[in-house]
Amino acid sequence: MDNGLMSAQTGVQIIKAVGKRYSGFFGVAVAVISFVDCMSHY
Repeated sequence: MDNGLMSAQTGVQIIKAVGKRYSGFFGVAVAVISFVDCMSHY
């Protein structure tokens, strides 16, 4: 039983769960930031 491997897999599962929950908000934030960055260049 490798405890380090188990904790790494658990961490990945937690990151995936959190990522699915916040991916919509994060996607909107990235879109707004890239839009503002694009507009500021012109």
